[in-house]
Amino acid sequence: MKNYEVPTWAKWMVYTFTAGLVIGSIVLGYYACQDSEARKVALIAIPIMLTIAGACIIGMRNWRLSVTEDSLIYCAFIKTKEVSLKDITGYRLDDKYAVVETSDPKVKSMRISIGIKDKEEFLAWLATNYPDLNAQDYAREEEEIMVDETFGADEEERAVNLARARKVASTLSTIGGGLMLWGFIYPRPYELVLGLSLLLPLVALGFYRVYGGQLRLTTGEKSAYPSLAGAFAPALLLLLRALIDFDIWEYKMLFISTALIALLAVVVIIADPRKVYKVEPSFNALLMGIVAVGLLYGYGASVLANCYLDNAPGQTYATEVLDKRISSGKHTTYYLKVAPWGPQLKADEITVDSDFYEGVPVGSQIHVTLKPGRLGAPWYVVSL
Repeated sequence: MKNYEVPTWAKWMVYTFTAGLVIGSIVLGYYACQDSEARKVALIAIPIMLTIAGACIIGMRNWRLSVTEDSLIYCAFIKTKEVSLKDITGYRLDDKYAVVETSDPKVKSMRISIGIKDKEEFLAWLATNYPDLNAQDYAREEEEIMVDETFGADEEERAVNLARARKVASTLSTIGGGLMLWGFIYPRPYELVLGLSLLLPLVALGFYRVYGGQLRLTTGEKSAYPSLAGAFAPALLLLLRALIDFDIWEYKMLFISTALIALLAVVVIIADPRKVYKVEPSFNALLMGIVAVGLLYGYGASVLANCYLDNAPGQTYATEVLDKRISSGKHTTYYLKVAPWGPQLKADEITVDSDFYEGVPVGSQIHVTLKPGRLGAPWYVVSL
C-alpha cells in the first residue's frame, strides 16, 4: 500500500491562509464592538470567513490518496471515492489533475490533484499499468485525418495539409497572445495594435472556413486537430481598451451594434455550405464560444468605431469638482464627483486617469466635452 501526501509547503500555505481568516475575524469583531457600521459588515463577513477557514482545515485533514493491492482511494474535502484497480480503463493528464476513467458505474471518473509528494512516482504507476487515453484519442484523430479525402487526395498530401494547418494555428495563436500583452501593457502605436486586434479574429475566421474542418475552435491542446481559439484572444483586448479608454454617455446604439456583430459571427459559421461546424466535438460549446467572442469583439469594435472615428467637435460644458475618491481592487479606478453639467442634471461621478486625478483639487473647474459618436452613441471627454 502506498499513501501520497500533500506537500509541506501547500499545508503551510493553507494553514497560514486559515490563520489569516481567523485573525481577520477577530480584528473585525473588535471593530464591530466599537462601530455600528463595522457591525453590519461583521455580521455577514465573520461567518463567511470562519466557514472558509473551517472548510480549509477539514479539507486538509481529510485529503487522502492511497494505492492498495486492489483499489485506488481518493478523498478530497469530505467525499471519498474508491475504485477497484481492475475497473480502471485509463487516465488523462492536464497541468493540475489526473483524471482516472473507470468502468464502475458508481465511480465514472476520479479527478485527482497531482500537486502531491512523490508526484512522479504516482504518474509512473499510472503510465505503467494503464493506457493514456489522451494519447489514444490523439492517435485516433490523426488517423481520421489521414483517411479523410476532404483533407487531401492522398495520405502524403493530407499530412502536408495537416502540418500547414498546425503552423497556421500556432502562428495565429502566438500573434493573438502577443497582441494581448502589447495592447494591455503598452498600446503604442495605438492605431496599429488595435487595428491588428480587429483584423486577427477575422483572419482566423477566414482560415477556419478555408481549411474546412481541419482547423477547429473547440478542441484543446491534447487534440490532433489544431485549434484557432488563441487567435480570438484580441477580442478581449478590444473590450478592455473600450472600457479603459472611452467614457460612454448613452449605450443604446452600442448594444444594438454589438448584438448585430455577434449575430453575424454566428451566421458566418452556420451558413457555411459545407457545414464545417458539424465536425466540432460540441456544437453547443462552439455556439456559446462564438456568441461570447462575438459580444466581446462586437462591443470593442463598436466603441472604437463610435469614439475613435468621431471627428465632431462636440459641446463643451464647465463644471466643478465636488469630491474625489480612489477605488482599489483588482484595478485602481479614479473618480471625480462633479456638479451638474449640460444634460447631466445632478451631481455624479466620472472616471479619470491617475495624472488627471492628482492634478485636479476639489473645488477646481474642469470641462466636459460631449460628442455625438460616429454610431450615434454619445460619449464624453474630460479636460482642464
